[in-house]
Amino acid sequence: MNNTAIIWLFLAVIFGVAESLTVALISIWMAVGAVCAGIVAAIGGSLMAQIITFLISSAILLILTIPLSKKIRNKNSVSTNADRLLGAEGVVIEKIDSIDNKGQIKALGQIWSASCKEKNVEIGEKVVVVGIEGVRAIVEKI
Repeated sequence: MNNTAIIWLFLAVIFGVAESLTVALISIWMAVGAVCAGIVAAIGGSLMAQIITFLISSAILLILTIPLSKKIRNKNSVSTNADRLLGAEGVVIEKIDSIDNKGQIKALGQIWSASCKEKNVEIGEKVVVVGIEGVRAIVEKI
């Protein structure tokens, strides 16, 4: 094995360590590209062939795994309480008065301060949450 192949394998290890520290699914493909370039170096390929092998294999693997990477990243997102509240139906438990900026609803088993574009919403009326502003649910009558 020549020195160039050893350098490529060393680079592959460095890219692998970088991937383990970042888990961004980018450096790992550079590590695979460096291994491919190391193989080309071991069989006697020119430096230009090694660099082209590294660049092309890394780029192809990166492009092919972008959809997988997006799927993995989006799969792990967790909705917060506020996210789950949007679109939920609730019941007014304290009269919503838009002038005094008072009122509460109960939605999804939770009590939220609420406001409404309409002037007043009475106790017991059903509402749907259309937005969140700070800690206040913005609701509309159903």
